[in-house]
Amino acid sequence: MARCRGIDQIVGLPLGFKNPLAGFRVWRPEDIEEAADQVRANWNLGGGPLSNVHEMLKAKGIFVFEVEAPDSLDGFSGYADGQPVVVLGSWLNKDLPVRAQRGRIARF
Repeated sequence: MARCRGIDQIVGLPLGFKNPLAGFRVWRPEDIEEAADQVRANWNLGGGPLSNVHEMLKAKGIFVFEVEAPDSLDGFSGYADGQPVVVLGSWLNKDLPVRAQRGRIARF
């Protein structure tokens, strides 16, 4: 993480993450759609498909890594040193169309 932070500082990516859903709770299935709408509005993403989810997450202060992993690992997300991180198994992208790759990153 420290090396990634150094690189991001050099290229000017944000270090801090501002959670667009701070305090938001999901109690029913409809809340998921409301959460997605709130993120899109807070991050000015518009209503259409995102051309590059990976780059958008990085621009918002979320680190995204692809790692060589066994088929049993799709990916996971969490925090490292207070910074949100998404880790994805690279094997999943081999035969996926771009649309499926975008959805895969977003679900973590």
